[in-house]
Amino acid sequence: MKHILFLLLLVMATEAKAQCPQYERLLQEAKAFLQKEKYIAAINKLSTAREHCPAKSKNIDVEIEKVVAAIEKKKKEADDNAKNAKIAQKATQKEKNKADSLFVIAKNARAVAENEKDKAILSEKISILAQKQAEINAKIAKIAQVQSDSAKNKSNAVLDKIYFYNNRFGLAYDKNLSNYGFIDKNLNIKIAYKYSQALPFDWRGFAKVKNTGTFYLIDTLGTEYQLATNLSELNWRNTALDLGDKELNILPDCVLDNIQIKVLLLNFNKIKALPKTFGDLKNLYSLNLNYNQLQSLPNSFTKLENLVELDLSDNKLRKLPNNFELLSNLVTLNLSSNELDSLPNNFNKLKKLVSLDLDNNQLTKLSKNFCELENLTDLSLRRNKLTELPSNFNKLKKLTYLSLWDTKISKLPNNFCELKELIQLGLHGNLIDSIPNSFSGLKNLRWLDLSNNKLLNLPYNFYELENLNRLYLNYNQLKILPNNFNKLKKLVELDLTHNQLDSISSNFHELQNLNTIHLASNELLSLPNNFSNLSNLTWLDLSDNKLVKLPDNFTNLKNLKTLNLSSNDLEKLPNNFNKLINLQYLDLSDNPIPKEEQEKIKQWLPNCKIEF
Repeated sequence: MKHILFLLLLVMATEAKAQCPQYERLLQEAKAFLQKEKYIAAINKLSTAREHCPAKSKNIDVEIEKVVAAIEKKKKEADDNAKNAKIAQKATQKEKNKADSLFVIAKNARAVAENEKDKAILSEKISILAQKQAEINAKIAKIAQVQSDSAKNKSNAVLDKIYFYNNRFGLAYDKNLSNYGFIDKNLNIKIAYKYSQALPFDWRGFAKVKNTGTFYLIDTLGTEYQLATNLSELNWRNTALDLGDKELNILPDCVLDNIQIKVLLLNFNKIKALPKTFGDLKNLYSLNLNYNQLQSLPNSFTKLENLVELDLSDNKLRKLPNNFELLSNLVTLNLSSNELDSLPNNFNKLKKLVSLDLDNNQLTKLSKNFCELENLTDLSLRRNKLTELPSNFNKLKKLTYLSLWDTKISKLPNNFCELKELIQLGLHGNLIDSIPNSFSGLKNLRWLDLSNNKLLNLPYNFYELENLNRLYLNYNQLKILPNNFNKLKKLVELDLTHNQLDSISSNFHELQNLNTIHLASNELLSLPNNFSNLSNLTWLDLSDNKLVKLPDNFTNLKNLKTLNLSSNDLEKLPNNFNKLINLQYLDLSDNPIPKEEQEKIKQWLPNCKIEF
């Protein structure tokens, strides 16, 4: 490869808290995760520690550097392995060249001996040499394949431990250029290697970088905004100002004098009101006021006509300005966790909106003209007080993500199936007792959450949602699954916890891609014999059922790592249970298993954690 890369981890900025009694515990947990090479978990613990105790940020930065150093070490080991593999490949190529030379010599000898009596013998020798050459070529091909697979696996192992913002932007370093850039998971360059210092993209959508001695914020398009992080640095050259987490109660007047600012980050402060002249910052492109104490916005706010990204989440807003639609260039708008009970009448004129988050408000209804926001692809309305959706909701035809968690919706509009671009749909925690047959028209659905509703059954054509890979039906009242449920061939995860299933159909085993099944808290008496054909299962929860025994061939589930059989009526397990060599955790608690049988199970599975 032209570039030699190593990847770094995200350091998330989180809400600062005055007290930090959890700091030491979180720090120790982060160190434990680091020792186990669980780098993402370590970073998460350190980020949480920073949240609890911002005063310890310097200490936390030191620990994060240790995590980064560990990742660099892993990357170096992978590079060394790749180098050794290359040397081995050269050696095998050398042998191939020798074999090729022998073949050429033999071929020439055959021409010389064309008229000799031992022509037949020589021909046989040539044949043997050719066969040996073919065998060598086959070995070379096999070695090359093994090396390729090994390199790919090592690369994937490293990538799995790295944070990618939006799954596309991971921080990388080019040793030849001695610069940082950003790559995607296929190692394609997304932002060029030109920064002497860089941090990963944060939750606000920006990365802090340094180029030719100057700090910038860059967005995912690679646009650079010269950065100031305190007022003493602020001058006419700065187009980005980050005053996040500064304990500000008011916005300093000098900020309003810098009308060149395009990116203004004021998150995690205590600002209760914005200045009346805030709208003078007419060049603002991105504004983040997340986690403040705003109750209203000044009338001048709608003069910010160049705003494209606006985050007002986690404030105390009860209403928006009546002329809010004048922010006509908005593409991303986050209004979650406020106290809004309605939207302005002309909200529908925000025609460029692509992403809208209205979670955790007090909305009781959406107007019909709301559905004129026809460019929306991401819409979240969780934890509002909606009882229904507008009848013209189907006009939002570009939606790919829709979350309606924990509202009060009892039914979906008949034309809901026209949202054919939907990929992810969350309907958890509603009052839905049935799904229309037309629901099967959502052919692109990959992720569907219908948990915590009142479903009694699924439509007969539910199987037509053929692209589903994750399905959550837990906490409903299902007694049976449709006969053709087995046609959901792409399912990877299925949750049926807390239903009323007393049996599993004999064709259930055809869901061959399942790796996670939750069947806890049903009324299962037994499993079909072919259940063991689900060979990709790694997680299975059958707790709180009425199982008396398991099929003898249950141990064909050789990839199982976690198995919960607690709260059943099992007295013993199949004698060949020791074949589950990958099992790491087994819960058999609250079963009538005799002590003697328990000891036998422990001997079968010496490397498995077992609960009795």
